[in-house]
Amino acid sequence: MSIVGYVYDGSFYEKWGTPRQGLCSGEASYASIKLLETLGWVPNRGEAVLVLFLFHLNTSKGAIIGGQNFAKLNSQVTVPKLVEKRAVFATRTPHRPNPIGLSICFVVDVCPGALLVSNVDIVVGTPIVAIYPYQVGYHNLQNAHFPNWLTNVLDNVTPNFDVCVECLSTWTKANHTRNETDVQAKTNTDDQTSNESGSAISETLKLIYQTMKQDARSARSKTVHPNGTFCHTINGNLVVIYRYRGTDAVCILDVVDWNDRDHAIQIFGSADLADRIYQGRTSGRAPEVLDRIKTLPLRCRHNLTP
Repeated sequence: MSIVGYVYDGSFYEKWGTPRQGLCSGEASYASIKLLETLGWVPNRGEAVLVLFLFHLNTSKGAIIGGQNFAKLNSQVTVPKLVEKRAVFATRTPHRPNPIGLSICFVVDVCPGALLVSNVDIVVGTPIVAIYPYQVGYHNLQNAHFPNWLTNVLDNVTPNFDVCVECLSTWTKANHTRNETDVQAKTNTDDQTSNESGSAISETLKLIYQTMKQDARSARSKTVHPNGTFCHTINGNLVVIYRYRGTDAVCILDVVDWNDRDHAIQIFGSADLADRIYQGRTSGRAPEVLDRIKTLPLRCRHNLTP
């Protein structure tokens, strides 16, 4: 099987924190796909496309295309929203014999040799296998039936999950101040630059909220870490730190912007650890990271939906 492209930039950089359904991540999420082959068909802006990709971060040793008899693979997996296990082919799990995923995305922009898509659940570095047009007449099945357990999961795709984002107001003010300083430092800069910066901040706030709204934890994680503190990277330069409150709420503790290096060092305790997280050499779920961020104070008091 040949690879036709790969994701070279995007909203998500690691498995943890990435939504399990692209449509749940919202239009603020994006992925830039570099195409290695010339497409005979080029989608238009706003069109929906089916993107087939490889789960390249899959930890199942047997789930490798061409692997021998799919060794070490389990026939059943635990569905994130359920406790009991289900058959592999009845789920979208990446731990499958041929680790191929499928997402419905929307085309935001088309450039020579590249596509920009939104509503994604794909991390940076993902190999792209194929891209197909989404055709309503064929893919939108009006009379499709689902098993009861799957219907219950679908009903909870957008749960009534409370997201406390009070600390984002501080981050927003800091970024507006930084952007205004950058604008003033440039000559002959009109208001359009400032408006674009404000729009980018607004889209980032929307992405953070939409991502947190989905609750990235599995059923087991909710039991083991009901009030756990975690962090993950979005948009390449931001680390969102958050703490769950039981099964129905999450509070964002801080947003570390790598443009503010002093703040990053203050939060993570050392320049070395901050750099390793930023460069992707240390996961946001590494013990040394979790031990550091779990001491951060809980500052959120209200639910401020963007």
